[in-house]
Amino acid sequence: MNSSLYVVAIIGSFPVRPSYPTRPKVNQHCSKPGRTRKPPRLIAGLIPTASGPMSPDMRQALTECQNLIERRAATLLDKAITAREPWTARLGPKPDEPRKQAAWLKAARTIAAYRDRYQISDNYPLGPKFRDTNVRQKIDSARGRAALTQTLRLGNLQSPTEATRPTVVVHQERGF
Repeated sequence: MNSSLYVVAIIGSFPVRPSYPTRPKVNQHCSKPGRTRKPPRLIAGLIPTASGPMSPDMRQALTECQNLIERRAATLLDKAITAREPWTARLGPKPDEPRKQAAWLKAARTIAAYRDRYQISDNYPLGPKFRDTNVRQKIDSARGRAALTQTLRLGNLQSPTEATRPTVVVHQERGF
């Protein structure tokens, strides 16, 4: 029995027969259009929020922590913009329209949080491209790149190329 028949047997939507065309049926059942999973709710655009059952005290403590992290990211961004740090110029211009401006600020705060978390201090918004097997930083880097692309798109600029970032080894992570 080949492995596709096991998948079909698990799906259980039709009888398993060796002569049955399994691949089209498996694809039909597994390739439904639409998103099947909700995107995670993120603190400062990077950290998944805690969910599930917990005591009211724990929920309050986590909410306070979330607010502090988000406030820190906003403060770091404001200071960087005020000081005209070079990395902020690479985010593109802040839009004038209020909704676009709010989305731009949210994405820029994600970049500020990423820079803080991985202690990035150079002129590129996301710092040097890293080579590592650290799964958390890979995920955070992808979220940072998406935020950077969004700031540029909202400012009507092109998406950045990876060639604009030098490649180095790893940044040490700071805990929140």
